Amino acid sequence: MVDITYNENEDGSGVLSLTGELVLANVDDIKNALLSAIGSTNNLRLNIIDVIDIDLSCIQLLCAAHRFAIRQKKQLSFDLQPHELLREAVRVTGVARHKGCILDVNDSCLWLRDWS
Repeated sequence: MVDITYNENEDGSGVLSLTGELVLANVDDIKNALLSAIGSTNNLRLNIIDVIDIDLSCIQLLCAAHRFAIRQKKQLSFDLQPHELLREAVRVTGVARHKGCILDVNDSCLWLRDWS
């Protein structure tokens, strides 16, 4: 099960909080929440907390959401230090990057950071 909440801040930015299981079985719910939140604000921050499990499908979905946000001329970033399970998943899957994708002209890639 995944718990998803969206809050808009006074400055117009939004925070999408994801807790629980960020796995293939919940990808549709997470995708719909990401699309809705990106549509609601120009600056969306992800708060990934109290994660029980995370798999590659969610990591790929977050990457796709970031690319979508860039195409919409919007920002998508992490609100807080990502949860340790996400950090471990990024390390294990090898998605951590030193340079973002071709769309990432502002070095805003979610995976550009020290994941150790």
